[in-house]
Amino acid sequence: MNIKISTCSKYDATKGKDFNNNRVAKGWELKEIDWKEKSIIKLSTQYGVSGNEYDKGERDGNHWVATHSIMLDFDRGSPTKEELLEMQQKWQYDSYVYSSQNHMKPKVKSSGKIEPACDRLRVLIPLLEPITNEFDRAAFEQAVIKHYTRDGEV
Repeated sequence: MNIKISTCSKYDATKGKDFNNNRVAKGWELKEIDWKEKSIIKLSTQYGVSGNEYDKGERDGNHWVATHSIMLDFDRGSPTKEELLEMQQKWQYDSYVYSSQNHMKPKVKSSGKIEPACDRLRVLIPLLEPITNEFDRAAFEQAVIKHYTRDGEV
């Protein structure tokens, strides 16, 4: 099986989040990769990735074309890696759980508050068919948020 996912040519895996966040608005290209562990590990460790396809390679709402994969972010240490892997065993669809670039690093919020180091995990879920209209995308996003929200926070 192959999946479609966007990668960013301006992303540098050897640099931190502060460096990359300022460079990834443009340079996105949709690629097709093998859904095999080796390919997914390379993808999740060496590239900036998005489950979305963007027109003209620009990552913003005005250039969104489709969603080919769902990417869940769990940045507050909950669920833990163990809890997430246990949940994954019950899912009836393909998925890949991995740690974010800032896994187990303290996080400085825009307010200056520092969140302690914790599990910062990602889940990649390829879709069988892409979502190609805004109504379906927004409805699906709200369903995912409702399902994974704890105490009013995503």
